[in-house]
Amino acid sequence: MSAPEIESLLEALRIANMAAYETVQQVRKLVQAEAPESQERIMYGGIMFANDGADWGGVFAYKNHVSFEFSNGAALNNLAAFLEGKGKLRRHIKLRQLEDIEAKQLRAFIVQALDQL
Repeated sequence: MSAPEIESLLEALRIANMAAYETVQQVRKLVQAEAPESQERIMYGGIMFANDGADWGGVFAYKNHVSFEFSNGAALNNLAAFLEGKGKLRRHIKLRQLEDIEAKQLRAFIVQALDQL
């Protein structure tokens, strides 16, 4: 279900930073497993996820990490303190290696975000 623009972004990332590419792809698989109805689009240089037109999160690759941003992350239960940020609404999880997807409980945060929709 990837648009050509998303494929182009992913190919550029694969060439520039294989570790970030692999992390982004694993995050996308996780989102597709938990929210198969979510739509993807490029925004702010990353891939945003939306349900029924409402953005709820996005994945962004940086030089030293991949970040998963939650549009309404301030409302999520953050007892494990993996969410970062002090903005009014947004929070993010920095994934510095592939194993952080599981170690920082990304799936549980995605489920929480989807429950808020």
